[in-house]
Amino acid sequence: MNQPDHTFLYVMLIVIIGAIFLYLNQNRKSSAQQLNHANNARDSLLSYLNNLDITREFITCQMGHMNPQRNEFAVIAEESMMYEYKNDRSYRGVGTRAKIDGIPVYIGGGRSQSVERLAEASSGYLYLTNKRIVFTGDRKTFSVSLKDVVNIENAVTHITINSQKRQKPAIFRVQNGFMWDGLCKIMSALNLELPSLPDGVNIGNQKPQEVTSS
Repeated sequence: MNQPDHTFLYVMLIVIIGAIFLYLNQNRKSSAQQLNHANNARDSLLSYLNNLDITREFITCQMGHMNPQRNEFAVIAEESMMYEYKNDRSYRGVGTRAKIDGIPVYIGGGRSQSVERLAEASSGYLYLTNKRIVFTGDRKTFSVSLKDVVNIENAVTHITINSQKRQKPAIFRVQNGFMWDGLCKIMSALNLELPSLPDGVNIGNQKPQEVTSS
């Protein structure tokens, strides 16, 4: 039997590590605390991948707040906050003050404009499974198949999910954006039915350079 071609997975892992290094390099002038948080998040992902190569098993999580599909398992689950862009309207007036028969009056007009802002939408639990990303919140729910995820942008403490099924991105607070981004790409590439690493696939031993503030 021919071994499956995991070239796509290897390319994705290179992209993940490159994106981590790029993020750290672009934010090297951030505070020491922020850089330390980013480096720790990166190290956690690399440690996870190296351990995965040894055990050949994904660490699974309980899915108590969601209804799992057949052969579905979660590899990350945590409390989270969902954010959405909201349109607020503001009124800006333009005019002048004058006097008519000695009485002060305001002459002019104004216009209304729409301002987009990021606002909290719902608090709840966020899951990454071998099939989808799921959020179950107190006010909103969210579910997207991994095959419909266009990309995930991570900012260490937040991830932005762009999907073919939604016009606007979904934004969530997370503990480690690198972990979410990396495992999402791995789950998408491997299309697993069981929480174990296929034979012939090794994804650890990635060591990007540590970035320090300049």
